[in-house]
Amino acid sequence: MGNFFKKLPEQAVRIVVLFVVLAVVLLLVRQFILPPSLKDPVLQKASATEREAAREIKYAGAQICTGCHEKQHDVKASGYHRDLTCDPATVLRKSTRKIRRRLNRPRRRSGTTAGTVTLTFFTADGIPSD
Repeated sequence: MGNFFKKLPEQAVRIVVLFVVLAVVLLLVRQFILPPSLKDPVLQKASATEREAAREIKYAGAQICTGCHEKQHDVKASGYHRDLTCDPATVLRKSTRKIRRRLNRPRRRSGTTAGTVTLTFFTADGIPSD
């Protein structure tokens, strides 16, 4: 075995030693320096959920919403409340509180997902639109 290392060029031995040292340093950093939230996927998801729930929600505007919800926009535009405007900040604060409450309590129904908000639009006659 000693002859094997003597036959290798000095540069190859240096590179092998360098990679071994780097591997040991990376393992030590991962084991002793990184916090558990960076190592465990469950903790990563929990911290990301808390961070996103704490962010301020910004209202994009009716034109942005119309891009995906054309049918609901048409119903509203032709309905009884077509001239009604709301303060988006009030609506978003209420929905943010609901989301935060849902994130902090266990799931009760199998069909719901924590952190989602379901909007139901109604026609002028009070019938839910699809």
